[in-house]
Amino acid sequence: EAILLEPKLSMPYNDLGIHYCHNGDYTRGLQYYDKALELEPDNPDYLFNIVQTYMINYPDVQKLRKWKKSKVYKEAMKLSKKAVTLSKDDFELAQDYALNFFAAENFDVKADWGDAAEAWQYARGLARSDAERFNAWLNEARVWMRLKDSGKARACLDESVKIQPDSPVAKRLLEELVSGKVGE
Repeated sequence: EAILLEPKLSMPYNDLGIHYCHNGDYTRGLQYYDKALELEPDNPDYLFNIVQTYMINYPDVQKLRKWKKSKVYKEAMKLSKKAVTLSKDDFELAQDYALNFFAAENFDVKADWGDAAEAWQYARGLARSDAERFNAWLNEARVWMRLKDSGKARACLDESVKIQPDSPVAKRLLEELVSGKVGE
């Protein structure tokens, strides 16, 4: 009804995109997302919503868009980065973008771990609580471990332990780093 009354209003299209995608009708859902973004291409919330659909429901997106799996990921990352750029002080968007680097292997794509480290540093700068800062330090450490930079990984883990000294995850990652058995 909202679309009938005001066809240039983007929000109902976005909301219908969410509705249909959540109910498994990706054809209609993606059409509505596309229309919302056509009307308001710089809306970070709309970008976030379509990124979630791309990342979670990539087999359906791949089929409907006629894209390779790697293209689904690359498009999602491009849109995720755009959302962060448009909403520079939104921790959730920054964290989501940083987390998306860890999904690269699911799409047979090699992540740019240097960009991932920068993304975690940026997210940490927006963190509003010790818990958010802890997770940003911890995930940045994981990035440095993937880059085999034990010095930077250790510095991040040390910072995470300062926030949560009893964290079993931080302790385990420190042990892996010290023993040289990272990811085993």
